[in-house]
Amino acid sequence: MALFIVTSSAGMQSVYGASGYQLILAKSRELASSVPHAKFYALDDGFLMGQLAAAKDNTAPSLSAALGQLTRIPPAPNNSERSILILGDHRIFPYFEVPNPVQDRIDPDPNVLTDNPYGSGGSQNPGDWLRPDLLPVGRIAAGVQIRLRISANCSTFRFRSGRLARSAQAMSRLQAGSGRTPARL
Repeated sequence: MALFIVTSSAGMQSVYGASGYQLILAKSRELASSVPHAKFYALDDGFLMGQLAAAKDNTAPSLSAALGQLTRIPPAPNNSERSILILGDHRIFPYFEVPNPVQDRIDPDPNVLTDNPYGSGGSQNPGDWLRPDLLPVGRIAAGVQIRLRISANCSTFRFRSGRLARSAQAMSRLQAGSGRTPARL
C-alpha cells in the first residue's frame, strides 16, 4: 500500500509563516518515514516535487494536476494499492466546490465541498470525480487550536480494509520533545 502525504507549501506558509511551515515540513517527513511506502510532497514546491512539475498556484485544479502526476506513476509490482492523505484545511489545501449530485430529495445546498477530485488522477472532468475506482482520499484538517502537530486523538490510521494500521505510539513520537499537549483536530 503506497500512501501519498501531500500539502501546499504556499498554503502552509500563509497560515503558519515560514518558520511554522519548516516545523510542519519536518514533522510531515517524520510521519512519512514512519509509515511503510509513504512519501511526502508539497505539491507546489518545485524542489520537493523533483522531476515532476509543481502546482502553478494554490488552487484546487492546479494542486490536483500536480497530484495527478504522482498517482499516474506506475506502482511497484507488489504495491499497487494507493491512497492520499491531505495535510491542512481549506486555507492550506482547498476543497473542490462542485454542484450537489443529490437530485432525489430537497437539499438546500446547491454546491458541496469535496476531496474526491484529488483521487481522480488529475482529471478535470466532473464525470470522473464519482467513479468507484478513485484513489481513497483522507484529510487531516487543522482547526483554530492546532499547535503544529498531529493529534494523538488520531490513534489509528486505517486505509483500505485495515491493511495499513499505525498505532498511537507512532503518533506520539511525532509529538515528543515539545512538552505541549496535543492539539485537537
